[in-house]
Amino acid sequence: AVRPVSEQDILEATILIVDDEPANVMLLRQMLEFVGYSNIESTTDSREAVGLYREASPDLLLLDLMMPHVSGFDILQELRGDEDTATLPVIVLTADREAGTRMRALDLGARDFLTKPFDVTELRFRIRNLIEAQLLHRLVDRERHKADNLLSSVLPEPVAQQLKEAGSYPPVRIPDCSVMFVDLTGFSRIADGISPQQLVSELNVCFTFFDRIVTKHHLEKIKTIGDGYMCVGGVLHDLPTHPFDATLAGLEMMRFIQERRRDAEAASRSYWSVRIGIHSGALVAGVLGREKPMFDLWGSTVNMAARVEQSGRDEDGGVYLSQDTHERVGDLFDCEDRGELPIKNMGHAHVFRVTGIRTEYAGGDASLPGEKFDEAVADRVRSRAADLPG
Repeated sequence: AVRPVSEQDILEATILIVDDEPANVMLLRQMLEFVGYSNIESTTDSREAVGLYREASPDLLLLDLMMPHVSGFDILQELRGDEDTATLPVIVLTADREAGTRMRALDLGARDFLTKPFDVTELRFRIRNLIEAQLLHRLVDRERHKADNLLSSVLPEPVAQQLKEAGSYPPVRIPDCSVMFVDLTGFSRIADGISPQQLVSELNVCFTFFDRIVTKHHLEKIKTIGDGYMCVGGVLHDLPTHPFDATLAGLEMMRFIQERRRDAEAASRSYWSVRIGIHSGALVAGVLGREKPMFDLWGSTVNMAARVEQSGRDEDGGVYLSQDTHERVGDLFDCEDRGELPIKNMGHAHVFRVTGIRTEYAGGDASLPGEKFDEAVADRVRSRAADLPG
């Protein structure tokens, strides 16, 4: 909740006085200081007004209209044209009683208008009310920014943006995407033997690196659950390369964990392995919850990806593909056919273990894709698009 604006907040607000008559400036300053305002800036040279505003960032401007060099109208016009100053509350003080003058000043953004000589008590109330409204506006704006940042930190950016703009994110059926589940095998055994600080620190290292890999390969992180990590390609970013992207990301995650494990074993410490499952197909995506919204995925594609990951039996882990994903990417990667494996609650399914990029498609570093890989992916994407109905 937004805290109320206190009397001290109001009296500590910055007020800028712009009037070419020194006597008027002195009168306004004395009036404000008498009731307790302590941050008062002023100038009798209207040419300094806008620059002084940018320097002082006031919460309220008391502005004369009829001044030499630069009129109050010109100052209002310049402030209105600047995004940073467009919401600045301005009280216009002038001896001009013409209705047209009042309308012109209000049209240029002035919040209030008093003619000289003005009633001091009335002016005090108007100043106080406008400052309180301005400070509340800033507090609300600050809280909104906090809420927006929090939303963006827990939801994918496109989802967070739609929730901010429309207030909802309707469930959507995605006809084709690739889901990846990552599990740190041996985690429980190792977690029991190290301190909580060591455990969380090492998990943070791994998942932070996974986040970078996911972003690099145009995937979207969905969530972490304990020592598990879930991401997807082709849902929020309509990229038909998602099965290739997911497989490359899986291999990069595998290499990272293998390097961490080698370093740990060289220091006589145990370390976990990683098991990754990828499946491509259709699913439903949407947001659940209002107080703590969460973007999630549902459907047999999600379940199959999780089961493919769980089917891995290699002690040192691996990247495993379902048959559907393998049919689309398998000729660019070296894969071991693991045959029909039992898939929990889903019967049996063909599973393949990826060991790397095929030599003819690798770059100078055999673990990275080369130019031919990118060309082959583009060819396969075009071919698949041509085969799809419609």
